[in-house]
This record gives sequence, C-alpha cells and structure tokens, in this order.
Amino acid sequence: MKPLLSSKYFVYLFVLNGLINIINFVPRTLIDHRFGGALMSIFVAIVVGTVMLYVVTGTILKIPGVGLPELYTRVFPAWLKNALLGVNMAFWCAGGVITLLSFVDITQRFISPDVPQYLILTGFLVMVCGAALTSSRTVLFALEAILLLSLPMVIYFFIKSLLSSQFGWDAVISMFTHVWNRPNFTSVSGAVFIFTGYESIILLNRVLKPLPLRHLWMFPIFSFGVLLTTFLIPIAYHGTIGVAKHSYPWFTTADSIHIEFFVVERVLFVFYLMYLMMSLMNAIINWHVGVEMFKSFTHARSKRFGPERAGVVIVVLFAAATVWLKQLNEISFQQAGIYFLQLRFLAEFFYIAIFLYAVRRYNQLCKKQRSL
Repeated sequence: MKPLLSSKYFVYLFVLNGLINIINFVPRTLIDHRFGGALMSIFVAIVVGTVMLYVVTGTILKIPGVGLPELYTRVFPAWLKNALLGVNMAFWCAGGVITLLSFVDITQRFISPDVPQYLILTGFLVMVCGAALTSSRTVLFALEAILLLSLPMVIYFFIKSLLSSQFGWDAVISMFTHVWNRPNFTSVSGAVFIFTGYESIILLNRVLKPLPLRHLWMFPIFSFGVLLTTFLIPIAYHGTIGVAKHSYPWFTTADSIHIEFFVVERVLFVFYLMYLMMSLMNAIINWHVGVEMFKSFTHARSKRFGPERAGVVIVVLFAAATVWLKQLNEISFQQAGIYFLQLRFLAEFFYIAIFLYAVRRYNQLCKKQRSL
C-alpha cells in the first residue's frame, strides 16, 4: 500500500476552489444583489461555511485513509450506496460542466471571437476527459504544479488591481452603506460555494493525510478575503451601476488593467492563461471524483464491466452532457447556474448529516469487529 500524501493537498484543493469562484456564477450572484444584502450574505456564508468545514474535517480525522465509496460500501446496502453516490456524482459532474461552459464562453468573447465555440469545447473536453481518468495521486500532483505556476501572477493581479489609480474607493464605500441589508438565500448559497473545496477530500481522503483542526483557522480568513475582493473589485472599476452590465465582471476588470513594463501589456491575456489552467484543473478534479464514485458502483466491479471501462463510459457521458447543455443561451445558462448553487447548498446539509451517520456507524462496526 502506498503511503498517504501530505495534507498540504487539502490546502491546494481549498485554494483552487476559492479562486475559481471568480469566473463562475458567484460574482454575478453577489453583484446582482449588491443593494439587497450581498455583503451581509458574505458574513453569513463565512459562518455557515466555517461550521461545515470544521464538522466535516473533524469527522474525516476519525477515518484516515478511507474514501466515501469505501465508507458507504461498509455501512449501507448496495442500492442505497449507489443512489447516494449517484446523486453526489451528478453534482460533481455539474460543477465541471459549469466551469467548462463558462470558460468556453469567456474564451470566445475575450480571446478568440472567430473560433467556433464547439471547437473550443472539444479541445477542453479532450484534455479534461483524459486527465480525469488518471489516478488520484496524478491529479493531485498536477494540481500542485498548476497552483505553483498560477498563484504568483494571480496574487500580483490582486495587488495591482487594488493599488491602481483606477480603483474607485467611493464605489466601495458606497457599497458598505448597504452592509446591514438583510441577506438573501441566493447570495448566501453562492457565497458558501467557496467552502466546497473541502468536499473533494471526502473521496480523496483515501490517498491524503488528514489536516489537523488547528490549521483550519486560515480557511475562513482566506474565504472572507476572496469573497470581498470578488465582490468589491469589479464594483470599484465599473461603478455600482455599470458593473451590472457585464456578464463576466472579473475579465472586463482584468482588461482595464495594464502593465507598462512587461512582456504583455494587457493583464487580460496573462489573467486568462492563469485561470484557464486553474479552470481545467478544477473540472478535472470534479470529473475525477465523479469517475471514482462511478467505479464503486456494484455493476462497475463485475468482470464484464471493470473499473477502467466504467471510467471511460462515465467521462463520455459527462462530455455528452456538456455538449448538450451548450445549447442553452446565456440567460438560461446563468439561471441554471443559480439553481445549481441553491440546490447544492440545500443538499450539502443532507449529505453532511448522512456522512456523519456513516462515519459513526463505520467506527461502531470496526470496533465490533476488533472485539471479536
């Protein structure tokens, strides 16, 4: 048996998911409710997400080296295990689909307007499908490489955007006059999504060392900083009213920033390249988790339909779903994304409750087995 990987990959997964929020529906959701409780929703989301993070991580510490499929296989009957993993797999698939389709649209709008969207999508799908079929260790090693390449430029961009003379502090101060507005469900469900990076640990726990609870304090601080900048920086550049006109406010913001003494003057191209790598990595992780869950289904372990073939089948289905959903227009796609965030937020409570029960039952069974 191979030794477990360092718990630093837990941090990498969380950081990746937090930074990816910039291109998904989270900024758009918060900006749409900027006068209707978005700021208070961020504070509520930090509290709710932190509680979820501590509860799930503290529970994972009790089952080192055990992934979600192994846990459910030991605790639940086959039909219930397959049903739970199937729904969970659908959410992971949807997360990857949304990231891919968002970046296809961004690529055509800002980088290659003459290239057909389906051609761009095909290129992305080939990379994501192939990488999703590799081992969990390979995926995590690739994640580390991508973050080490991307993070320095992403941090520089954040600093550059905050220090730029174009940054409108008046618009930011104006937004804080709405801080006491009552939060709403849509904004909270969008903001909490930044914490979902820990959920992939439930499966990847089979190859990772658990992260001690004493180190979790950094995640709420990181999430709070990312959510505030995600929400406020586009408003500072486009104004409290003008920001509503942009479908992808962070990319139009990046296009507003220039670096005079650099190889590429427009920050947009560097920003796009960094987020392209992280977006594809995010989709790879989502679909890899879905593949591993599908492999654990009862029929996927039969001699006629082995795990390798099962993985190929499920990524083909994921790719087909992506191509089919590409038919949605922009408004329908954004609305579907909002529904996804809301449904996922509600389902998260249900799945955490099931996970807590499963871990408790698993430890009882292990204790009983040891006593025999």
